[in-house]
Amino acid sequence: MTAALEADLQGFSQFVQHFFAGAAPEDLAGFTNDMQAGVARLFWRAAAERKPGTTFLRVFTPEAQRDGFAAPVTLVITINDDKPFLVDSTLSELGERGLKIKAVFHPIFKVKRDANGAFRSFVFDGGDAPAESMICVAISRVGTAEQTASIQAGVSGVLHDVTAAVSDWKATLGRVDEAITDLTKNSPPAPREEIEETIAFLQWLKQNHFTFLGARDYAFDPKGDGQLRPLPETGLGLLRDPERRVIRRGTDRATMTPEVRAFMMQPSPLIVTKSLEKSPVHRRVQEDYIGVKRFKDGKLIGERRFVGLFTSAAYHDSPRDIPFLRRKVQNVMAQSGFPKGSHNAKALAVVLHNLPRDELFQVSEADLLRTGPALAHLGDRPDTNVFIRFDTFERFASVHVYFPADKFRGGLIRSLGGILTEALGGQIASAYPHTEEGQMARIHFTVMFQDGRPKTYDHVALKARLTQAVRLWSDDFSDALSRSIAPEQADAIFARYSNAFSEAYREAFGPAEAILDIGKIEEVAQAGAGALALRSSGGTDPNDGLIYFKIYHSGEVIELSDLLPVLEDFGLRAIEEVNYPVKRADALVTIHDLKLRGKLTPERETAMRLFEEAFMTVWRGGAESDRFNRLTLSAEMAWRDVAMLRAIAKYLRQAAFGASQALMEEALGRNPRIASALVRLFKARFASLVENSAEIEAKINSEIDEALAKVPSLDDDRIIRRFRNVIQSSLRTNFFQKDKPSIAFKIDSSK
Repeated sequence: MTAALEADLQGFSQFVQHFFAGAAPEDLAGFTNDMQAGVARLFWRAAAERKPGTTFLRVFTPEAQRDGFAAPVTLVITINDDKPFLVDSTLSELGERGLKIKAVFHPIFKVKRDANGAFRSFVFDGGDAPAESMICVAISRVGTAEQTASIQAGVSGVLHDVTAAVSDWKATLGRVDEAITDLTKNSPPAPREEIEETIAFLQWLKQNHFTFLGARDYAFDPKGDGQLRPLPETGLGLLRDPERRVIRRGTDRATMTPEVRAFMMQPSPLIVTKSLEKSPVHRRVQEDYIGVKRFKDGKLIGERRFVGLFTSAAYHDSPRDIPFLRRKVQNVMAQSGFPKGSHNAKALAVVLHNLPRDELFQVSEADLLRTGPALAHLGDRPDTNVFIRFDTFERFASVHVYFPADKFRGGLIRSLGGILTEALGGQIASAYPHTEEGQMARIHFTVMFQDGRPKTYDHVALKARLTQAVRLWSDDFSDALSRSIAPEQADAIFARYSNAFSEAYREAFGPAEAILDIGKIEEVAQAGAGALALRSSGGTDPNDGLIYFKIYHSGEVIELSDLLPVLEDFGLRAIEEVNYPVKRADALVTIHDLKLRGKLTPERETAMRLFEEAFMTVWRGGAESDRFNRLTLSAEMAWRDVAMLRAIAKYLRQAAFGASQALMEEALGRNPRIASALVRLFKARFASLVENSAEIEAKINSEIDEALAKVPSLDDDRIIRRFRNVIQSSLRTNFFQKDKPSIAFKIDSSK
């Protein structure tokens, strides 16, 4: 038959055309004509070899020598008797593995076969024949044979599950009918209205509101704590497999906890919750689990379990139109105490309508009565709150975190999820955000506990942590302003700066630091374009050699090539620099946050004040930038004192002294205590208000002589002595007239 197919060129041409007819243009764009022909030929041959009722499956990366064509992708190809859920289940399996899907082709062919299932022909003329599904999925290239085998095994398992679920679908619906009959003939000791609602609910499920994927019966053994024992022979669909569980995993899956036993012994016949397993069929989400308790003579004798998925129609119907839910909603509305037609009653009705449908199915009336009214009030006074419901079987917690909608932002889901798992234990299985009508937002978390139990937690403390996590930086900024300054000023500053700081700034700095920054920002913004301010911004250990400070520039970012040389002349090496734009409505100010390493005296505060003054003076052109500036930090020397020593160096160079300015910079830099003594000698010589200046000069000279005796470098000794000689030879100076633009000396050169 394969040979006959190979000879049917016209039929193959029709086959190729039909195979790719429904493909998306973007999927076809990645497949050359040769690749399309190669894929079609594989399916053309495989269809002739496959037998009805079997699955053809192959996962491979095409190679020209072996497959007749090459492709830069790995292909997953399968042929099956056509049935629901084949494509979405296959794609879900691949997606669950994190594989990137490049293209999907899914033609349906009518195929004629003889009585023994042997292939006869494809039907292209609209004639009648059984439909066969062909699926080709292109995924990112898979690197190893082990990975390929794992993908093939996974897809094979999914296709087997699809076949089991679809094949047993009618039988599973029959089990639903049996459950309805059983409830009628062997009614539990529950109110008649509840039994009728349960029957109506089961009938509603059959009306395209639930995709039934499996069923199994359980027998109740009352001995000890009680057990529900599975009856393997009753398994249908996904529950054909006796190892597949619904409620628990582990060795003690059938044993009941006291809480579960108490729940099962209640006369309410219906259980609606989630299975532990994700559905391999249709949608890769937690399976919905419908349980119907079985009674005889008013006593529990077992349970009939159904697994599947609620359909989209079930999620779109109003709760007031859904059996079981309508009764729950009516009872909660009646017991809430809110007068009919009142504002609170209307708010509660909206809350119940907007609750996630899964949650409304699973929550008990008691839990709903506890949370519903609280949520109704929350809509009037937007605030952060958390509502936690633990699954009856202690497998998961359904957690709803509500907060004002304007506080929702990127990263919040992860932050809140981390707090919940830390408090409750377990792992986040899902998190779905939703914006409510009005001013509220909600994130619905499912926290799975696997085979463990939730941790004991403090609800008040948990709520406080979630509230703090939800708060915006601007909330804390507003509070900090209110604590720091008068209300009218606080309001004005908040209005000016609430949106001025970037997200990066808010992540790096708290509101208290922002208030300090605002003082400098205001200063440079008022001064105009190009204005600069500087502020020390941290550091706690005076011996760590680190300096943290910020430069505030009215305008765009200062280029580092302009900034770093000035800092290096102060003996500072840049370790890190980050800039943050602050965009006010009327001005742009850039903050340069710097982390530097350099020599500091233990009196960090004084040194930093002197550094700020010196840096600003140099930047504005009031002083030179050279390595004499290192004395600002190493000797705690004011910028004018440094300028005086620099002026002496300039004089010595003019006087043909043999040392270069660089050597003089190094000499004083290596001996900051002597440099400081030279400044004190200069001031003692010329300060007219100082009594006994001669005695003070003699004492300082003695101090310098003693220090020079310990200087190891002859060059340093010679340079320092020349500096002292110039000071001792000076007759007059304008150094103390701070309004003068330059420093002048009158020197007796004969000395």
